[in-house]
This record gives sequence, structure tokens and C-alpha cells, in this order.
Amino acid sequence: MNKVVRKKVLLMGRSGSGKTSMRTILFSNYLPTQTRQLQVTIDVNHSQISFLGNYTLNLWDCGGQKQFMDMYLGAQKSQTFKKVEALIYVFDVTSETFDKDIQEYRAVLERLYEYSPDAKLFTLIHKMDVFEEDEKDYQYLQKEGKIKLVSKPFRVVSYPTSIYDDTLYSAWSAITYSLIPMITEVEDKLNSFCNFIEADEIVVYEASSLLVISYSSRVEFDESRRFENISTSIKSFYHSCTDLKKTQFKNIRVELPDKKVYFDTFTSSTFIMVIFSNPCLTFTNVAMNVKAIRNKFEDLIGFKGDDY
Repeated sequence: MNKVVRKKVLLMGRSGSGKTSMRTILFSNYLPTQTRQLQVTIDVNHSQISFLGNYTLNLWDCGGQKQFMDMYLGAQKSQTFKKVEALIYVFDVTSETFDKDIQEYRAVLERLYEYSPDAKLFTLIHKMDVFEEDEKDYQYLQKEGKIKLVSKPFRVVSYPTSIYDDTLYSAWSAITYSLIPMITEVEDKLNSFCNFIEADEIVVYEASSLLVISYSSRVEFDESRRFENISTSIKSFYHSCTDLKKTQFKNIRVELPDKKVYFDTFTSSTFIMVIFSNPCLTFTNVAMNVKAIRNKFEDLIGFKGDDY
């Protein structure tokens, strides 16, 4: 049995920036409207999220009030910043003290560099929904530019986000993707399976959050954020069907004029979606093939790439 791989990820930012709201939407199945009742985070909220069998995301949601930030940067600096795989720092784009927020961010980076100089760095420029569409790019690029200036020597990757659209899923899917060990082997295995059954596209989602883990496409699609749109749609469907919460989820089958969609449980911590237009393929064929490879994908960190 392979050793469990745990990745420590810090989720930081000033109080009220939206850290806990996004965490509860992604990992506790909250609706955006339900996050208004959340209390501020006191000290650190720890979450263990299982990905791909042996991979576990150890997420530290750090309270952003001044007394806690002073504690992380001072008395608890070693405990907080040691052995960090990634820092996700959330900026509230509506903040009236953005320059001060930048200064606090810089102080956090100094501690991160001291204890985990090889950590990956991501920033989320959050609450972008407050702007009209024609303003968003300007506001985002302005904030991103200021963040990049103070992020060296780290290479920062930034994303615009909002809890009210698919940008939240898009950003977090990209972040988790970059943290998954052996992702190349995962993709090779999925590509082999996609080609073997001649599907148009196959997507693997993390079960609790519906973040995209990996995908394989044999055809081109116009919709660049189709996976994240599906994530939000499935979660909305789940919330609308109270009976699903009382029974074990099985699968969803959708038949469209030009294609079919099969969505099913996959490994112990993932779902799989298969999109196919091949007239020789049926839902029964796809279900049987998914079942046949399920065990091979159960331990994706340690699998050996057998050919199909």
C-alpha cells in the first residue's frame, strides 16, 4: 500500500476577503447565499481533502484579523510557514486599503521564503462580480500588476474570482492540478482510456468539491470553461434534489441530439464524466468500461501505465 502524500496549503488574506466563503462553497457544498451567515475564522480552520487515493490536501484557512496575522508572523511563524507546498493569498478587490493589504502580503511572503522558499504562490483577486464586464479586465490587471511587483523572488500566479460564477472553480481547479503528484501519468492513463473507448472527452472531478482533476479531449469544444460550468450545474442540481442527500449517488445519463453524457462515481474520491457521439457506443458500454478501469485508477499516484 502506498504512503499517503499530504500537501500543506495555506489560505490567507485579510479578514472579510472571502477565504472561508470560497472554502465552504468548494469543500462543504454551501451555496453562495448561505455564506452570508458564516462567522469569521478564529485562528486556523484545518480541512483534509482527499484527492486521487493517496493524495491529501491539508488546507489551513487562516483567520485574517490583525491579532492572528501578528501571531502567524511572530510566535507561530515556524508552525505556520514550515513545510508549505503552496500559499493561496486572497485579495478583496473592493478593499479601500489595498496598499496596506499589499504590505501585509509582503510580510507573509518574507516568512514564507524563510521557512518554505520553494513553495508555490497563488493570489486570488476576489469579489470581481462587483464590476461591470467592461471594467473587470482593467481592475484585475491593475491589481495583478501591484501584486507581481512585491512577489519576487516567488513566481506568482493570479486569478480573478467570484463566488457567484465559474471563475472560483476555474482558479481552484488550476491550483489543485498544479499540486497533484504524478499528474503526467494521470493524464497519460486518461488519454489511453479516452482513445480506447473512442469518447469525445473524459473529465475526472474531485468528488467533494467537483474541482477538475484531469481531462482528455479527442475533439475541440468552443466553451473554454465548460468543466467549471458543469461543476456549478451539478452542485445546483444536488441542492435541488433533497432525496440525493439521503441515498448514495449512482450516475447521471443525459442524451442530447448530437452526443451523450455519462456522469458516474469513479474512485473513492472522484467522479468521471464521459462525453461521446460515437453511434457504436452506448451508456451500457461506457458504464462497463468505467467499471473495468476503476481499480486501476484507485491509486493514481502509484499506478503503472498498462496499455489498453
